[in-house]
Amino acid sequence: MGNKTVTLDMEPYMVKQVGRGVFRTAVAATSVMRGGREFVRFTYLEDGGELREGIDIEEVPSRDLGIVVKVPKNSLILEYAVLELRKYADINEHDYFSWEPFGNSLCLPIASNVTIETYEARPRVFRKIVHE
Repeated sequence: MGNKTVTLDMEPYMVKQVGRGVFRTAVAATSVMRGGREFVRFTYLEDGGELREGIDIEEVPSRDLGIVVKVPKNSLILEYAVLELRKYADINEHDYFSWEPFGNSLCLPIASNVTIETYEARPRVFRKIVHE
């Protein structure tokens, strides 16, 4: 299990909260394993990547909603979590997605067997505010 980069530059777009009510559009994420833990580094859109809640985007209530993320044993979680979060946002026709962290983690482990580890991820979804 090594480093893994996931391309995020497609709709619905992934955003990461970087300040109070401020989000940046992520275009890639790289997972790195260190000491048995997965760490993620994001690469952000350079121009026009900053979005302000209430001005550019609005959050659609989905707090405390858990979705299941199944990950093959000894695989990095990021790729599978992003896939499920994006799928949830796409099915519900949202423009952006993110997640509620579990402490410093993207997902909470909930079950494991010989071949699959099962996690819970909590999506946050957003719509673009259209100014006319």
